[in-house]
Amino acid sequence: MDDQVAYLEKVPDEIFIADCPYTELRSDLIDSFHSLTEKYKLRLAIVGTRLQGLDRNCGWNAADHECFQHIMSQYSPSLRNQRSLYIDMLQRMLPHISKQELSVHERQSDWYHFSITQKNLILQGWQRDHSELLLRALSMLEDCRISHVQQQELQKQRSHQQNICLKLRAKLQRWRIQQEEAAELEATLAANWYKEEEVKLRKEQQREKTKRAQVKKQVKSSLIKLCHCLYLFYRVNFRKEQFQQKLQMREAEEKQKQKDDKEREERLQALCNQVSKVAEANPERMMGNTVAWRVRQQPEEVFTLQRPLYQLNTYTDSQIVSDPRVRIEQALRTAGLHNTPYARQILSEIQPLKPPRRDMESAAFRS
Repeated sequence: MDDQVAYLEKVPDEIFIADCPYTELRSDLIDSFHSLTEKYKLRLAIVGTRLQGLDRNCGWNAADHECFQHIMSQYSPSLRNQRSLYIDMLQRMLPHISKQELSVHERQSDWYHFSITQKNLILQGWQRDHSELLLRALSMLEDCRISHVQQQELQKQRSHQQNICLKLRAKLQRWRIQQEEAAELEATLAANWYKEEEVKLRKEQQREKTKRAQVKKQVKSSLIKLCHCLYLFYRVNFRKEQFQQKLQMREAEEKQKQKDDKEREERLQALCNQVSKVAEANPERMMGNTVAWRVRQQPEEVFTLQRPLYQLNTYTDSQIVSDPRVRIEQALRTAGLHNTPYARQILSEIQPLKPPRRDMESAAFRS
C-alpha cells in the first residue's frame, strides 16, 4: 500500500517526456497532479487518525480475535436475531470475556474494517482519478502538439499564400500598367480617328449646307418672283375693281348731291317765303351809335371798400356746424376712427337735416 501511495504521489514520467510546445500547459498539468495528491493525502490522513490505537486484532490476542471473526462469519446478516445469536455463541466459546467487552470489541472491529475499507476505496478512487487525469493530460498534450503542428503548417501555408499573393499582385500591377498603356494608346487613336471623322463630317455638312443654301436661294428667288407676279396681278385686278367702285360711288354721290341740293333749295325757298319781311330803309339808325358803345362811354361807379371781392353763394358756418354729419365726423376724427369701415358705415346711415332736391342728385354713377 505504501508503494501504491508513493507511485500515486509521483507525477508520471509521461508528462515530462511528452512533446508539448506550451510550457504553461505542462506546468498546469503538474499542478493538477499535485492538487490531486494533496486532496487524497488529506483524506488518507483523516482515515489514519481513525485507525490510531487500533491494530489488526483490535487489542486482543490473535487466537481470540480469529475465533471472534470465525464465529461472526458463520452467521449471515439475513438471519433474524443475528447479533444475539453470535453474541451467545461468543460467550460460550470465550467464557473469559464479558458481554460488554464483546460489544466493545465488536464496535472496534467494525470501525477498523470500515476504516480499512474506506482507505481502500480512497486508494481506488485516487488510482482511478490519477489514471483519468493522466489520460486526459496525455490526450491534451497530444491535441496541443497536433494543434501546434497544424498551426505551423497553417503558418507555412499562409506564408506561401502571401508569397503567391505578392507575386500575383505584382503581376496584376504590371498587367494593369500594360492595360492602362494600351487603353491610353487606344484612346489616343480613337481621339485622332474621331477628330478626323469630325473634320470630314464638318466638311460634308458644310458642303451640304452650302448646296442647300444655294437651292433654297434659287427656290426663294423663284418664289419671290412668282409671288411678286401674283401680287401685281392681284393688285391690278384690285385697283380695277376699286376704280370701278369709286366711279360708281362718285356717280351715286353726284346724283345724291344734286338731289340734296335741289331739295335744300326748295326748303330754303319755302323758308324764305315764310319769314320774308319788307323793312323800311333807315340810314340814320344804320350809321348811329349802338347801345353797348353808349354804355361804355358812361363814367365808372365809385369803388366801395367794404364790398366783397367776389359774390359767394354758399352756407354759413352755423349752418355747416348744425349738420349732425359734420359733428359726428369731427368726433370720429378726434378718436382716430375716421378711416375705419365703422366710420364709413355710420356716416352713410346718417340723414341730413333737409333732404336734397331731386334735381341735385347725380345720375352719372348709377348703373
